[in-house]
Amino acid sequence: MDRNHHAPGRRQSREAEAARPITPRLTPAKRAAQLIGIPYTSLRLLAYRGEFPIVKVGRAWYLETAALDRWVDSRKQNAEEEGNAPRTVPAARGATERTDR
Repeated sequence: MDRNHHAPGRRQSREAEAARPITPRLTPAKRAAQLIGIPYTSLRLLAYRGEFPIVKVGRAWYLETAALDRWVDSRKQNAEEEGNAPRTVPAARGATERTDR
């Protein structure tokens, strides 16, 4: 049997693998705080409480991207169950006061 018989299939799978977008597994803690809209110190407090699994590399703190996504999803689900789902209100251009009252 020819050893090169499976080479095209292997090449195709490598090409398909290379074409997939790379999702970072870890997100720097400061960036994670920005993404979820809370201060960095609040994120650290939540981490100390055990709400986020933190990965420390030297002095830098990272969060698992998947854990961050799960946390956001659970917060959304809890808000919807309690009837506190955030409302989206379009702001008028140049408005300085709240329009959702």
